[in-house]
Amino acid sequence: MRLAFRNIVHDRLRFALTISGIAFSAFLMMFQGSLLAGFERAASRVIDSIDADLWVMPRGVQAFDFAPPMRSDYSGIVRGVPGVRTVEKIATGFAFWQRPDGTRKTVVVIGSESALPTILLPESALIDVSDFGALGIRELPADIEINSHRRRIGQSVQGFGSFLGSPYVFGTLRDARTCLDLKEDGAMFLLIRADGRKLAAVQAALQDRVPELDVLSKAQFAARARAYWTTQTGAGGALLTAAVLGFLVGVLIVSQTVYATTLENIEEFATLKALGATRLYIVGIVAMQALVSAVLGCAAGMLLSIPVINLARRAISWIYTPWQLAAVLAAATLILAILASIAAVRAALTVEPGRVFHA
Repeated sequence: MRLAFRNIVHDRLRFALTISGIAFSAFLMMFQGSLLAGFERAASRVIDSIDADLWVMPRGVQAFDFAPPMRSDYSGIVRGVPGVRTVEKIATGFAFWQRPDGTRKTVVVIGSESALPTILLPESALIDVSDFGALGIRELPADIEINSHRRRIGQSVQGFGSFLGSPYVFGTLRDARTCLDLKEDGAMFLLIRADGRKLAAVQAALQDRVPELDVLSKAQFAARARAYWTTQTGAGGALLTAAVLGFLVGVLIVSQTVYATTLENIEEFATLKALGATRLYIVGIVAMQALVSAVLGCAAGMLLSIPVINLARRAISWIYTPWQLAAVLAAATLILAILASIAAVRAALTVEPGRVFHA
């Protein structure tokens, strides 16, 4: 379709504006989509990182960060269910971190014996490297204080950056109970490792044994947490709304740009019809113009988003761009360009051939 290429590059300024408009829409959708994807990933990051088949928790817990203590020690009860191999407790809750300058910061303390990113010694703790600034840590090792209890930070992890504004602090189960003022057998969750071939049966048996609790698979609990943070909180709702608006703005930009480009070439289509061009030939030209503009604009927008997202990651450590997002947005941009070309085709097909002879 040589004529299609000639049409779109004939006016280079107009072509540059077309590509810029589509690139901006692709960038906007990519950035907003990365924020939403990163938020959802961070919402279930701790759950996804823990090696457990089933989670047992108080009834109605919506997210890992907001769980009340279990009213009694259920570990012995669930350990007796056939198919259960191991049972481990997790304690978690909010506490106050004392910064070196005397100010305090709310943190989420997480305590376990073997489900943490690494094995810790008593009275030691682990934080994410992205939270050093927020917690007043300049270098490791560092002595800190949580709820008036001294702890030593000797290690750091990556990938657990706070999206709540309250950084995660990992420690032993005993230390977490001390900081959170829990009783000796206190816990918010029981982690179950079960016979994988009978996981559904083990889950059903556990639910029958402790009907007053929730028994969820890792995937079910992660999905519940993501749904809670995305749809039932102001932060998640704002990001979801921004992502939807970004997509709609992108749709309008792509559609309007492709349609306007066709209308600006309407005289050329009138000439083609006067020369006897078929409807299929005109449709091919319009579709090719739309696809070329969409491909170039989408590629430019995505390339632009890479350094911007990397820069944003310095302030928003949990921002995340899965490859599926880029694939979906590329496909969406091409589909939008084709849909916009359909409206433009109607204008090109209905133009009167005699228009070209008008003064």
